[in-house]
Amino acid sequence: MFARMAAIALESLWSALKQDPSDFAAWTALVIESEKSASPEPLRKALEGFLAEWPLCYGYWARLADHEMRCHGEAASTAVFERALTAGCTQCVELWSLYASHAHATHSSEPELIRGLFERALAAVGSAYNSDALWDRYISFESSVAERAGTDHAHVAALYRRVLAQPVRSLDSYWTRLQEFATAHPGAELCDAPTEAALRAELSAHGACPKVNATQADDDGARRLRVLPLLEARYRLTKRSHGERLRFEAAVRRRHFHVRPLEESELRHWGRYLSWEEAQLGERQGEAALQQLVLTYERCLVPCCLSASIWLRYARTLEARGSVELARAVLRRASGTFLKRHVGVLLAHAEFDEAHGCVAAARELCAAAAAVRPPSLEAVVTAANLERRAAEWRRMREIFTDGLARFEGEELTFLARHAAKLERTAGEHKDSEYAAQIFESSLKREPANVALWEGALEHEIETLVPPARAPGKQKGAAAGAAATADGLTRLSALFERMVAEGSSLSWSNKQRAWRKYVKCLRDHGSSVAHVRRLELTHLVGKRLREAEEGGGDDSDQPPQPTAPAAAAPSEAAAAQVTAAAAMMPKLQPPPGYSPHDAVPPDWYTHAGQHYDPATAVPPAATIQTAIHPRSDYPAYTGNPGYPGYTGYPGYYPSY
Repeated sequence: MFARMAAIALESLWSALKQDPSDFAAWTALVIESEKSASPEPLRKALEGFLAEWPLCYGYWARLADHEMRCHGEAASTAVFERALTAGCTQCVELWSLYASHAHATHSSEPELIRGLFERALAAVGSAYNSDALWDRYISFESSVAERAGTDHAHVAALYRRVLAQPVRSLDSYWTRLQEFATAHPGAELCDAPTEAALRAELSAHGACPKVNATQADDDGARRLRVLPLLEARYRLTKRSHGERLRFEAAVRRRHFHVRPLEESELRHWGRYLSWEEAQLGERQGEAALQQLVLTYERCLVPCCLSASIWLRYARTLEARGSVELARAVLRRASGTFLKRHVGVLLAHAEFDEAHGCVAAARELCAAAAAVRPPSLEAVVTAANLERRAAEWRRMREIFTDGLARFEGEELTFLARHAAKLERTAGEHKDSEYAAQIFESSLKREPANVALWEGALEHEIETLVPPARAPGKQKGAAAGAAATADGLTRLSALFERMVAEGSSLSWSNKQRAWRKYVKCLRDHGSSVAHVRRLELTHLVGKRLREAEEGGGDDSDQPPQPTAPAAAAPSEAAAAQVTAAAAMMPKLQPPPGYSPHDAVPPDWYTHAGQHYDPATAVPPAATIQTAIHPRSDYPAYTGNPGYPGYTGYPGYYPSY
């Protein structure tokens, strides 16, 4: 029974995720529910699906690696970690640390293998501000290896020297620890002669080499006295040259991925950091400067991977510096993994590919954007424009036809008008009949869409061919006149449908259509007599003329019956008004509140209307509750003895 209930729960969660694959809460619930299964397959399937959507959740990669370790052994577990690195976690310090721990646990007798993994990790994230935990783990590993083997600690000293050149969070701590290490170990372990010479040359290149007597004896103490000033100079050079970077890094609050979007202030901080990094690239140039820019962007994308603007900025920056393939790889990761349902990113990638000659790839990306739900008007228009630029007119019309079936209202109107406009400007490839069919099918769906009717009218007017009048070209003139006549016939038929008795258009809309129609006849017609006759005989023209001459109604509504004149107030009503006025002193504020200079004559109100006692009287039953105290006294609580007034500080609900 419990197994059946668990299966139903899993099926329900999978069904929900099929409807919305980006539901993070449903994915986590699925993983938790799958862990209860006796079979290993449900958990494996859940974790694989989860990580396909959220590849930067390094903790779930570790869970999958542990699961594979239990089911299939060390090789399968290691393969999971390698997949995680290729899936986008290369800049995730935490994942590298977990991978190193896994390698240390499974290959403790193979220090070279573990050392190789640590070196890969440092190459990827060794300069990251938060990589100190990884450096610590590596230093601890080398110390334990040296102690077990009974060898010197040269590897440990080398790691200290290397970390002093990195802008890491614990830079000060590493310098302190290196000094402690130097006092506890021989000078020969601290730095050998070739390394000392290389360090001196590096510092000299930056003008930071201290003045040390290089002719001192080469005993242990002398070496320590020569090397420690060099290492201190290296430490201070790092602090000086990376001071601004360290300040930017220290202000970053979240470095790991989370499905919850970053706060706007943190996004702005990353934007300022990236702008500074780009400015540094402009000053330094060279491959090393570009590599540093790439590393900063990659670190930024760990917490900001759901921000489309960061991805697009990254790609534009690389493209502007000539790194087209790197930019393409960035866009491929964005549109293929992290933002695969983001229409803007898909279309930006399509534009990039089209600009660099990959029209087929751009077409696929536009199709992916058009398949996103809810449908995007921008995706349809972009795909159609791509086909127009490629002179694929049949494809363009298919995209418009498919797109028109998905939209309604303003979006339908815009798409129909845009499609018609492209047809009119297609030159020898234009298909006026297709454009007319677009409006016809759209109007059948939305006969009350005024903008659609106006778009159809505008299209017919724009497609009119003026008759040719050049001398000596009678044949061309005759063809032009025939085309104009055909266009006017279509225009007339469309106009009559717009103003017909059963039309859903309002009278004001019919007026606008009439004016456009008459203007078009004057501009393109062959007979002004026909226009004048139409103005005299057509129903719309007659009604407009009557309205202008003062003999007709130009409004949308039928004439309304005249309201009877208001009767003068009776003597009884006047007496009620007088009695109500006599009650005014009851509404004066208590002592301490200065009275208003004057009471306006319309102080009677009822149902939102004002009554002047000289002209109208409120109903007798509401006179007592119709008298409003002055709003000048917001703290006045009213007179408890006043009939109908409930009394509430600063508010008069019964009025």
